[in-house]
Amino acid sequence: MSTGGPTAFSAISSALNEARKSLTPAKPRESDSLEFIPVSKLNVAADDDDVTLLSDSSVRPPWRTEKSRLDGSMSPVLILHEEILEFCNFVAPTSSEHKMRLEVVDRLRDIIVGLWPAAQVETFGSFASKLYLPLGDVDIVILNGPEKIPKALQKLASILVQRRLVKSIETIAKARVPIIKLVDAETGIPVDISFNVQNGVDANALVRDYMESYPEMRHLTIVLKYFLYQRGLNETFRGGMGSFLLQSIIISFLQHHPSRNQDRNNFNSYSLGHYLLDFLELYGRNFNYTDVGISIRGKGSYFPKSRRDWYDRERPFLLAVENPQDPELDIGKNSWAVRSIKKAFEHAYGQITSSAKGFWSESLNSSGSVSMDSISILNKMIRPDAILHERKIKLQQEKSAGSSRRKRKRSQVAVTAVTPMAESSKRLRITAQRSV
Repeated sequence: MSTGGPTAFSAISSALNEARKSLTPAKPRESDSLEFIPVSKLNVAADDDDVTLLSDSSVRPPWRTEKSRLDGSMSPVLILHEEILEFCNFVAPTSSEHKMRLEVVDRLRDIIVGLWPAAQVETFGSFASKLYLPLGDVDIVILNGPEKIPKALQKLASILVQRRLVKSIETIAKARVPIIKLVDAETGIPVDISFNVQNGVDANALVRDYMESYPEMRHLTIVLKYFLYQRGLNETFRGGMGSFLLQSIIISFLQHHPSRNQDRNNFNSYSLGHYLLDFLELYGRNFNYTDVGISIRGKGSYFPKSRRDWYDRERPFLLAVENPQDPELDIGKNSWAVRSIKKAFEHAYGQITSSAKGFWSESLNSSGSVSMDSISILNKMIRPDAILHERKIKLQQEKSAGSSRRKRKRSQVAVTAVTPMAESSKRLRITAQRSV
């Protein structure tokens, strides 16, 4: 089965194997100049204030910590590996953030069960797997709910508005899966509510199993989700690539990667940096979107789109991906913006590899030594925007508040321990004075 025109996947694997050995800059191609994705005009899918970018390369990226393990002896690809780890830790939900989302779910559950006592309220998707981004939504499904879904959508939406529990709300009744999209009034957390769709809940266990089998999957998912989010390419209803589709092509990539199918001793030094580059090269340059479909069942496989009647003559560029829970369903067919996604992957690959050659010379400070504070490879594909900067401030404030609480607690413990002794000493002094 060919994944890249006449080129067999074994040949692609060989090319990927060569790519991991060095970061030799790729020869610029006409498609590397992308009009839709200039860094200064990234579509962050938010207010205009949220698209502020860090243009000064001498400033430490917000995901870099003071305890960073980066040093001047590392290769660019190993620096990329360390940055991926730092970025994932940086955007990972804190315990307070996750608790806040659980409280939102509980409030909605009380309303829903009050309307339909037999209903079950379940979460699924990125929230359930804790792969959500700082501004990520919560996916809720109502099982055993009413059969007349359009009326149920309106009824639930009306109750939420009447009780002033939402900042904004929208019902999408005519979609393939009708949903309510809302923003919680108290927390500002976005929530999607659907009815009687079991496969989302079933996918929770499936994703957990894949993450256990492929530890690299978690980190790749988080980095690539934010990459797509910054470009407005992460929403399925806008033609973008949703979380489950992204996870599916990441899984397929790992299933077919040479590190899984060849002598693993040859890949002992393989890092997340290598995996990210290989992913970008495969889906940005080599994969045959026109003819090849993807299946992640079992050990993973490819199939001709025409065999499943999944080849769309009007849109042959569509990505075809089999739903592992329902092989008759193509979960890629609604991502009509896949050509923009492909170009974004290709552009990111070119940016990273092209920057590697002059990496260290560009990182020298005025004294001629390497400034580790400003070094970043990941910012060639993920730009420090206002959201990331605000998150850094928020995490610093939470850390400072936590330190203050711990100090107060220690002080209270100390006062509690000293007070009886102090009172006893006071009484002894009074007794002594009276004796005199």
